[in-house]
Amino acid sequence: RHSFTAHTRTSVPGLMAEFAEIQHHKLAWCKEEMEAGVSAVSVPLFSGENAVCFSLNLVGSSLDMESRSQRLEELLVAEGHIIDEQLRAIFTFIPAGGI
Repeated sequence: RHSFTAHTRTSVPGLMAEFAEIQHHKLAWCKEEMEAGVSAVSVPLFSGENAVCFSLNLVGSSLDMESRSQRLEELLVAEGHIIDEQLRAIFTFIPAGGI
């Protein structure tokens, strides 16, 4: 198992627990797991079939992200809901196989 940084999670049980938490909260953090000093937070965006089709992400300095984590989460979740509604409307008019 390859680790990008000392924070990269590689244990299968640990990852499965994290995936369950992400699925429950609809929010995922990557805290210096890919590169030291860089963190990201993401929310899923759903298609009309309630399947995840995209994600909305913020990436930045770990220090900046950590100090603003609660507010960033609130803003990202709120914007994600707005985009979800728009995507559901779009996917309503697009056939399953595309155009």
